[in-house]
Amino acid sequence: MTAAQSTSREVRRAAAAVVGQPVRYRTKSAALRRKWRLIGVQAAPRTVGVLLIVMSCVLGHVSAARATEPYLIKEINPGMFDGSDPVLLTEFGSSVFFSADDGQHGRELWRTDGSEATTVLFKDIKPGSFGSFPSWLTVCAGKLFFIADDGINDFELWVTDGSQAGTAMVAAVHEIASPSSPKHLTCLADLGIVVFSAFDIGRGWELWRSDGTAAGTEVVKDIQPGPGSSGPEGHGTNVPGLGVSTFEVRGNEIFFSADDGNVGKELWMSDGTEPGTVLVKDIYPGPSGSDIKNITNLNGTLYLRALGDDAHGKEPWISDGTEPGTVLLKDIYPGPDSSVAGFFTGVGGVVVFSACDSTTGCELWRTDGTETGTVLLKDIWSGPDDSFPSSFYEFNGLLYFNADLGVLGLELLVTDGTELGTSLVKDIYPGANHSNPRAFALFDGRLYFTAEGANIGCEIWSTDGTEAGTDLVADISTLGTCGNNLYPVGGALYFDYADPAYNHELWSLRAPCPDQPLPDCIKPHPLKTAGSLLILQNAFTNRLEWRMVNGGGTTLADIGTPAADTHYGVCVYDESGGVPELVVEATAPAGQTCPGNQPCWKQHPFGANYFNSEGTPDGIRSLQLRQGPPGASMILLMAKDPLLKLPPLPMQFQQDPKLTVQLVNSNGTCWEATPSAPAVANNPSLFLDQLD
Repeated sequence: MTAAQSTSREVRRAAAAVVGQPVRYRTKSAALRRKWRLIGVQAAPRTVGVLLIVMSCVLGHVSAARATEPYLIKEINPGMFDGSDPVLLTEFGSSVFFSADDGQHGRELWRTDGSEATTVLFKDIKPGSFGSFPSWLTVCAGKLFFIADDGINDFELWVTDGSQAGTAMVAAVHEIASPSSPKHLTCLADLGIVVFSAFDIGRGWELWRSDGTAAGTEVVKDIQPGPGSSGPEGHGTNVPGLGVSTFEVRGNEIFFSADDGNVGKELWMSDGTEPGTVLVKDIYPGPSGSDIKNITNLNGTLYLRALGDDAHGKEPWISDGTEPGTVLLKDIYPGPDSSVAGFFTGVGGVVVFSACDSTTGCELWRTDGTETGTVLLKDIWSGPDDSFPSSFYEFNGLLYFNADLGVLGLELLVTDGTELGTSLVKDIYPGANHSNPRAFALFDGRLYFTAEGANIGCEIWSTDGTEAGTDLVADISTLGTCGNNLYPVGGALYFDYADPAYNHELWSLRAPCPDQPLPDCIKPHPLKTAGSLLILQNAFTNRLEWRMVNGGGTTLADIGTPAADTHYGVCVYDESGGVPELVVEATAPAGQTCPGNQPCWKQHPFGANYFNSEGTPDGIRSLQLRQGPPGASMILLMAKDPLLKLPPLPMQFQQDPKLTVQLVNSNGTCWEATPSAPAVANNPSLFLDQLD
């Protein structure tokens, strides 16, 4: 007897133990019947509602990227010459809020849950076609703060609780002067307030705070007394889409630059109170100011660039938040010239940054916080030429950035903080061309970014940190233009993109499965006998099958439009450890063309079918969805591919199986089955359980 025959017999015996007879499967598809016979499952009463079979490849698991193909969420401003230019995407509650222009209302506040139907104008704050231009979207203390112009009060502080009724201007700021034009909104979460810079005629630009109420909105301190402005300015985290920064936060304190009228613009700190708002140090003695930039808090120590005096230029400084603890780190470019140090980022126990000197040009440096420990990390473009390292992003304990290697152009590099550990990840645009990787964002366990490629223009790429694992996500359009920012919010990666059919509009990548099971899913009908069956088995290839003919009420609206824009994922969660762990996932992306130049999805009056003879990158070959009243809807799913990632067998639990199986789509609909009894079989070659 062959290993395959022995395995097949084990499946039949275990399945028979569940239903008291050989498991049979009724279907009009001869091809599908043959597939089931190959694994030893015979012909068919409808007593078994769902059958899911997962086979783990004996050769080991191969991980694949989880994200689906990119898809246009909605053409907010129709027409190839227009575009809504969505920016400032911010997760708040269960939705994502952003600023966009639909061509009718001007730039206003929008919201989305990731589907076309849920992408709507949230509030027309300034009626008419000019728009309120919402900006500085900041979540703090359970509220979403932002700045907007309602056409009456000009740019003021607004707040929303996520509802229409709970969206209003914070009146206290408007009463100060019109406009107050708040900016640099920064949340101090433990205090439940935002701090910001705002203008009023009596005080000029000064530091303010708000808890979202009129009574709780007040000036923190008139740093430059009288109508003159201290101009509090943020030099911390850059806000994607605004090109400006928040104040830098350290615990319940913020650091910023301001001018008190005596010492020029210098380093200040505030805890949100008047007595706690103080000058840290007059770095450049006298009234001129030290031109502070790039304030970065790394483990309680502040790194920044400042001009200490005319003899040293603009160099890196460090501060512990006190005057004596604020000192020049090193004069990297000796004399009055400036090293223009910046992009301070922690990695491998040191701080990596970019800086220039007269010998190696602008290159990669590192510091341990001491003058002697501040050294050139690597001269990437050897000699006096500049590699200009920038766009720093920490991922999995390593620092990724772009730099110009000369003969290879501007490409993706990585460092662990050592010279030997600094190297090219991949020459994305071969030769001296520049791929210019940028807009880094962590999503779904991988690092995503935009880059230029040969004959593909600017597209989205992702990497696991290796050359082999650095891939183009999709060539959306050879004539397309990618946006400047990627927004990993709400379980999806949002971005703006322009192709020949649409100007800059809202697109998305969505992981097929959320980290936790979704609530309120459609389940098998409770009055039908035998709900589901789950089998996991070691064989020569990974395999997953799920059949649910007794599903709860399902409509065509639930199924969506997978031929166009509704993506699907099957997800299995192991809850035996108390916290759900995603152990199986596979996707069926929307649209696409499959082998034979045939559409992968076909929709019909009863539902939709997906078929891909080669399988998706993570394994789904076929998926059939049928609408129906309670007890009559149906799901048939089959996945088979070495890239289908599965848990090792046996499963960790024996007598109290806690599994959740879900089919989810990008419209937010989900179908679910869970165990009804302890596992019938759970060994290195087979897991079998009945589900409801």
